[in-house]
Amino acid sequence: MGLLIYETANPSSAFSIGNDYNNPIAHSFDGVTGSVLIRRYFVRNDDPTKSYDNIQVQPIHVSGDNIIAGGSGFIWKLISGDQQPLEEQWNLVTPANVVDIPDIGNGISADISTYEPFWLRIEIPKGAKVKSHEGIKLRVTASETAV
Repeated sequence: MGLLIYETANPSSAFSIGNDYNNPIAHSFDGVTGSVLIRRYFVRNDDPTKSYDNIQVQPIHVSGDNIIAGGSGFIWKLISGDQQPLEEQWNLVTPANVVDIPDIGNGISADISTYEPFWLRIEIPKGAKVKSHEGIKLRVTASETAV
């Protein structure tokens, strides 16, 4: 497979990719009062024959309502790193941003044990109607090297 996103630093916690919805990222929110969700996720290489550099993660709008860029009051933001960001740090990030993830492997050898953390923040506006949103994905891009 290569690079996947994980809920925890555990190989069995990988989220589904593509149109395979066996373990999608799913959250519920209170749209009456509005809410903010902050979660730490991880990127990991699960292929012992590859290494990756120039890794980036970005929320993308695929279909349905665009709930990542802030136009309707919904906002998705990402920050790389292990420590939970402070509110002041989140305030400096633009909605639907791209975040850089450190290289995994080095071009000579693969690394399938490192989990690189990043944080996702989802803001839901007050008064949001009840609705299921399925057209948002976290896209992982990188340069791949066979080792």
